[in-house]
Amino acid sequence: MAYIFAGYKFDHETGLKFGAKEIALPPKERALLHFLLRANGKTVSKDDVVRDVWRGGIASDESISRAVYRLRLAMQAAGGPPVVNTVYNGGFRISAVIQERMREPGASVAELMLARQPHRVLPMIISGREFAARLSPQDLSSALRAANAAALLDPDYVPAWIAIAEFHVLQAIRGALAPRLAGQLALAAAQRALDLNPDCGPALAISGWVWAMVEGDLLRGREQLDIALRQDSEYWGIYLLRAWVMQAMQQHEEAIAMARLAGTFNPQSLFVAAALPQYLMYAGQTEQALACTEDVLRRFPNVDGVQEVVSILLSGRGELEPALTHAQRAADLGAQSPLMHAQLAYVLARLQRHDEVRQALGFMMAAGRPTPYTALAIVHWALGDRTQTLHYLRLAKAHGMPQFYAMRNDLRLRALAADAEFQSLWA
Repeated sequence: MAYIFAGYKFDHETGLKFGAKEIALPPKERALLHFLLRANGKTVSKDDVVRDVWRGGIASDESISRAVYRLRLAMQAAGGPPVVNTVYNGGFRISAVIQERMREPGASVAELMLARQPHRVLPMIISGREFAARLSPQDLSSALRAANAAALLDPDYVPAWIAIAEFHVLQAIRGALAPRLAGQLALAAAQRALDLNPDCGPALAISGWVWAMVEGDLLRGREQLDIALRQDSEYWGIYLLRAWVMQAMQQHEEAIAMARLAGTFNPQSLFVAAALPQYLMYAGQTEQALACTEDVLRRFPNVDGVQEVVSILLSGRGELEPALTHAQRAADLGAQSPLMHAQLAYVLARLQRHDEVRQALGFMMAAGRPTPYTALAIVHWALGDRTQTLHYLRLAKAHGMPQFYAMRNDLRLRALAADAEFQSLWA
């Protein structure tokens, strides 16, 4: 439990702060403050102090008075107000309003999720994540309904707001909602989580990802993700989100390292499974990426993003027929995703099967969702239309498509790498 009062913040494990300033307290004074905060403003007697702080040992009135004096002195030396009061013939109390936070800094996400009413709201979050894992627009909508129901039942349940923010991020990534709208909804949910718990690493990470990948403020996004890692260094999702931003900033080795760390903390995640070969590919390590996909395909044969990456890698090597097999598999698995159909159309265009390319393009444009500008850029480049390719990339950037930054290192566009107009998109 963490306590916030009169500008102070106290956690029994990490100590006391006034604002950003840390206040060093000896063990006895720290235990005394913790005891007073648990009393929540009620007066505690000297006998209570002896029983709780001195564990029933021997403590003179002078020893207790010295501990109280040192506690007050340390707090006021940091510039904080005097809040430890002596009650005449009564004992001691904290005179400020005390707010309790359900999660202490550094607590795991699992501890956070079990902090409040798990029997009522946790099943809703689990159901939401089951829907979200399917990644279709309809399933993401169902996931959001479940998470919103949890937040309605318990508005102070931080994991519900984190889940809402995550599902909006997935909407932005999968093209189920306009990226800027999905990003703003994710930011609002993440901010709600941060209002409840300012140390919420996942919420900070989501906020940082949106600022970087949707709003285009890479430095602000990376700063928030760095803070998130300090707050919660064991949550796999933070590493995965930070990998996106590192790749966007052309820090490929760090992006790879982040993807590997995400896999260390959550080796069973299908999102992580698709991530590492992508970042190896963006770094130009195509052979390593292909070797990585062999293992990933054995473990996750039904993940559309993995099939897509394999197809991209094979088409980059000129192996178009096997690339087509994996592209078709990706399109079948991600039947409602224009991004998956883009790779299929790309390979078909490379094979000069233009009637089928037109069919794929027709599906991509008729999906009834935001226009998949990066996907259209890829296909038009395969058709030999430089002007349309650059046009769609400019639109992708203007509309905040998260995939825009990856286009700079996409194997399918590598012939554009020396093009001045192409490079100017990232200037």
